[in-house]
Amino acid sequence: MVDTTLSGESPGASSAFGKASCSDWRVRVDQLVEAQRSVAIALPINVLLTLLCAAVAWHAGATRMALLWLAASLSVNIARGVLQWRTRGRRSAATPPVTPAAVERQLRALWVVTLASGCAWATLPWLCALYTTQ
Repeated sequence: MVDTTLSGESPGASSAFGKASCSDWRVRVDQLVEAQRSVAIALPINVLLTLLCAAVAWHAGATRMALLWLAASLSVNIARGVLQWRTRGRRSAATPPVTPAAVERQLRALWVVTLASGCAWATLPWLCALYTTQ
């Protein structure tokens, strides 16, 4: 198990979680670790699907929209990859960030890039509408 005490503070001390208990801190750390694992699994798949979707649109003659969508989607994936590298870095999954504030920041950043990825994928029907029939 990971030591979740904060630089000499007791586990129930006031922190970014307010008067959070040690179990709240461990839950948030576990959430961050699992979110990082899921991004590590999903990111290569997401990039591959992005390239395939753009290639299909390109082949169907929707070159400009394919390039725009490809640029938007790859930009989000690059941001997700950079965030993954920065938040996880060379730490193992068993070594969480040091403070509750760092955990909250990293979870919020992962949430933002995941939302951006979802928004990019939500535009895919407009791309498909250019080369499919009703």
